[in-house]
Amino acid sequence: LVRSVGFRRAWTSLSGGIWAIRGEFVSAQLHHSERDDRVAVLGLNPIARYRHAGVRQGHTLNGQLLAAPAAFGGSGWTIAVEDFRPSGRTTVEVTREVRLNWLAGLSQDSEVAARNSVRYGLSVDIVRFWAGTEIAVVGGPQVELNRNLVLGWTAWNLNLGVAFRGLRFDSD
Repeated sequence: LVRSVGFRRAWTSLSGGIWAIRGEFVSAQLHHSERDDRVAVLGLNPIARYRHAGVRQGHTLNGQLLAAPAAFGGSGWTIAVEDFRPSGRTTVEVTREVRLNWLAGLSQDSEVAARNSVRYGLSVDIVRFWAGTEIAVVGGPQVELNRNLVLGWTAWNLNLGVAFRGLRFDSD
């Protein structure tokens, strides 16, 4: 069962821009009562999060779930604040994703087994329009706690990106 709830609220500012806040919660985790069944039937392989029968239907596009990327990994949430202006956009986003969760076949008494592998992230995305060009800079840190369900294994990541896109269209 996939559960997804989201919201967005926007306001105009005195300077003529638009401020928005948005958030989303999504969960595709199996209920604890189903975890023994997936181990008994499939070994330690997880049951597919979202399947189609012979006729494609549901909230998908070409079989791809229309929800946050966290739905594939288990569950998560996103909260963002955005500022839209004629000169561009600025977005600050905070995320939490459960990447892996406890599997029934693993002993929780072990000192090395963790219940969840959880990733937290902060992202800043700045887009500006200048001289017929769109310039985008995005970046932010992420930390994954208990990576691959190993208690205490912390992995850090820093994402940085720059993009230039031409917006000018010359016609004869």
